[in-house]
Amino acid sequence: MNIATLIDGVVVNVYIYDSLEEAETLMSLGAFGDINELIKLPDGFWIGDRYTDGQWKKVLPTSF
Repeated sequence: MNIATLIDGVVVNVYIYDSLEEAETLMSLGAFGDINELIKLPDGFWIGDRYTDGQWKKVLPTSF
């Protein structure tokens, strides 16, 4: 299962764990640093996308 680590609602990293509980245990031990939240990452979302008030939002790429 893909588990997202979030800071202020933005996915900053993704890890693969057998369960959310396993990742929460590691978070309680300080394994992820300054993250605010762990959540199961649904298909189609990745690093940089946002999760706010129970809703996922895809961040679209920008051109230079």
